[in-house]
Amino acid sequence: MDISGLDEAVAAQAAAVAQLWDKAAKNGSISEFDKTAGTFVFAGEEVGKAVDQEKLIQDILAALKKKEFDASIEASVQDIQPEFGESTAKERYKTISTFSTKTTANKDRNTNVRLACEAINGYVLKPGEEFSFNDVVGKRTEEKGYKAAGAYSNGEVVQEIGGGVCQVSTTLYNTVLRAGLKTTVRRSHTYEPSYVTPGQDATVSFGGPDYKFMNNSDTAIGIRASYADQVCTVAIYGIPILEEGVKYDLRSTKIKDTDPPAPTYEEDLTLQPGEEKVKSKGSQGSYWETRLVITKDGEEISKEVDHNTTYKGHAPVLLRNTSGVVMLPEETSAPAETVVPSEGAADGIVPTQGSTPQDPAESSPAGNREQGPGGTMPSSAAGNTAPTTAAPTTAAVTPSVESPGTVIPGGVEAGPGGPGEGNMVAPNPLTGAGAP
Repeated sequence: MDISGLDEAVAAQAAAVAQLWDKAAKNGSISEFDKTAGTFVFAGEEVGKAVDQEKLIQDILAALKKKEFDASIEASVQDIQPEFGESTAKERYKTISTFSTKTTANKDRNTNVRLACEAINGYVLKPGEEFSFNDVVGKRTEEKGYKAAGAYSNGEVVQEIGGGVCQVSTTLYNTVLRAGLKTTVRRSHTYEPSYVTPGQDATVSFGGPDYKFMNNSDTAIGIRASYADQVCTVAIYGIPILEEGVKYDLRSTKIKDTDPPAPTYEEDLTLQPGEEKVKSKGSQGSYWETRLVITKDGEEISKEVDHNTTYKGHAPVLLRNTSGVVMLPEETSAPAETVVPSEGAADGIVPTQGSTPQDPAESSPAGNREQGPGGTMPSSAAGNTAPTTAAPTTAAVTPSVESPGTVIPGGVEAGPGGPGEGNMVAPNPLTGAGAP
């Protein structure tokens, strides 16, 4: 029997054995969160195991050469020591990034923000694992304590259970980026947000858009999140990922304003035929460029474009009379009041009179490439399209633009806000450079 030329096959067999029996060493790290004590629990190190593949290959080849085809060969296994233990881990773990955003005075919306913070607080993500905001927070229901607050559903402003939790996912996104972790899924709002610089948000909806990131470090990381006094704060607890002195930040700049959508119309029988009256002026949309700014020891070393975002404007609302019948004001009944979310309720937008259905704005990676720490845009949301102009419709109303909000880090004032779903990026909490 010719037994030559079996080297590759023997090496493959040794590799298969190693795949079954190798066990990676584990460094000391956090393992879980003690909710009663409000602290992370550390676990001790674990010694790993590794099959000595080179010795196993030589032993198999030697048996083949002797034609000992029924030989029983014992694989040698070596211990692999971890890099550091539990005591060292406790010394190395620290808060590696934090970010805060200001909420509104709406108590129901703030309840939703608080509950979402509590849902992600203390979550431990192991190396290589992916975090999903929707999976961790779960469905926002009344049974869990979530309240009805302004939110967008299919482009329309509605009172939705859990409205406002996008502020938590946005705050988390900004914290994750500054820690050096890798965002894998992120989408921006339809309209400019108010609680963070446009281009730096991350919208979520259970069963719809999600925010996800991956732990690309070598040790477990923990999430701390809290709400108090109209401030939402998220921090990442772990062993530093970025090189000492290196910091990541986002800088968004408005490139241009875009035309508002085509006007919508409402009937007003007190007007003369052919007469029109402006009820709401509407607003322009905008196009933003967001860069990932990397500094080392305070010196800027990179500022590549991470993604671009198009936000839609609000359609003007015009009153007219197409019925051919003119009535005196006292002969007409007062129009039904439109239910309006309280200020900032719709995740950064303050509609005053309802809204026209709109598609979500898109935030696209620069050059259609995979994004860096800022995140990768799903293919279904990719693109860099400007708002389209719809044909005029009747019996529709549009939200007004929300007054500017405030972002805590760096004291950067955010642009005017609006409801919807799209993609955005946060201001620089370290240098204040995130302001457009």
